[in-house]
Amino acid sequence: MQHIVSTYLSLLDSQREAALDGLTESQIWQRPAPKEWCIGEILDHNVRLFVSMLPGLHFAWAILGWYGRLRRRRPYSAEIENIYKRPSFPMSFSYFWTPKYNPKKPIPQAALKAEMESAHAWMH
Repeated sequence: MQHIVSTYLSLLDSQREAALDGLTESQIWQRPAPKEWCIGEILDHNVRLFVSMLPGLHFAWAILGWYGRLRRRRPYSAEIENIYKRPSFPMSFSYFWTPKYNPKKPIPQAALKAEMESAHAWMH
């Protein structure tokens, strides 16, 4: 499991690097519209969410991992709804993990990157 998760986290890191390559600090902290988050806020929100959920995921995996391995080869019998197509999307759960940094209180892109890498280091 560790190898698979590490592979995906490395893929996410490389995709993030490619997406942010060439963007300036001001572009990362510029909001596209009022009441919408900027790139920096989205990345910071993701770090907060990941760090807060990881202990629970470790616990759930330790307790329920056997069940997942038992059913691994079975086909999934249910249709999964695409939440992005819901009229109510985006959902209003972002207030649980509000970004620590924002356009009024930005941090350098390198510091934001370091936070993301340290969060991912928990799984490596």
